[in-house]
Amino acid sequence: MTRLIVIATIVASSLTVGCSRQQITRVTVSGVVRLEGQPVPNVEVAFTSQSNPMAFGITDAEGKYLLATRRYGEGVAPGDYTVKIRNIKGSTVPKTYDQRGVETITVSREEANSFDFDLSKNPGKSKLKADSGDGAAES
Repeated sequence: MTRLIVIATIVASSLTVGCSRQQITRVTVSGVVRLEGQPVPNVEVAFTSQSNPMAFGITDAEGKYLLATRRYGEGVAPGDYTVKIRNIKGSTVPKTYDQRGVETITVSREEANSFDFDLSKNPGKSKLKADSGDGAAES
């Protein structure tokens, strides 16, 4: 009986180790969302990728966001992402930013990445851009 308990304990321990979360490299990603030059509160900023976990954050009263993943917590894996911005809590961002996405960006392995999104009420009539924080606009 004691031998059976020892074997059961070893098996249970090995299953627990096998179920531990795989860690990924993550970097901080933050920024500001503006619509017609004004900060946009209460929208979800989502970074989606074919090869990395989705990351998302909610803008505050100043339009600022900080991204995290459900599984790994704060931060984003370096790589290419499509950025989508979704309305929540009565915000008024055009739906096309969620359906088509804002643009494709690259999150680098640098310590921190900052992406500001300047949106238009008429997205088909203006060029969408993200400012990478270094003064260079990306398209």
